[in-house]
Amino acid sequence: MKRALVLSALALFLGGCSALSGGITASDPFLASAERRLSVRVENIHQDDMSVRVLGAGRRHDLGRIQGRTVQQFSVPWPSHQEVRFQIEPIVGRRHTTHSVSAGPGERVHLVITQPVERSVVRR
Repeated sequence: MKRALVLSALALFLGGCSALSGGITASDPFLASAERRLSVRVENIHQDDMSVRVLGAGRRHDLGRIQGRTVQQFSVPWPSHQEVRFQIEPIVGRRHTTHSVSAGPGERVHLVITQPVERSVVRR
């Protein structure tokens, strides 16, 4: 009886581990509130101010206006592992959306806004 109980518990544990490695993107209830956020560092080396938005699967978060030649830190709600992109909008000129990088809760992403805006870079 004890052996059957141990084998059942082991099967449940291994089943849970395989489910986690299968790419489940549900929010982890054991993460602290601060860990369910994405840290974003925006470095605007362009001379002009830019409006910046964070884009994820079904989410959009406005960071606001970033002054030219400044660096700012942000923290945005980010409950699961997913692709993140940035929409950069100059005061004068065309809007640009960056390539995407994969990021999860508690991680950091660095956006460097360059001149021209189309060459801006996103790094983890």
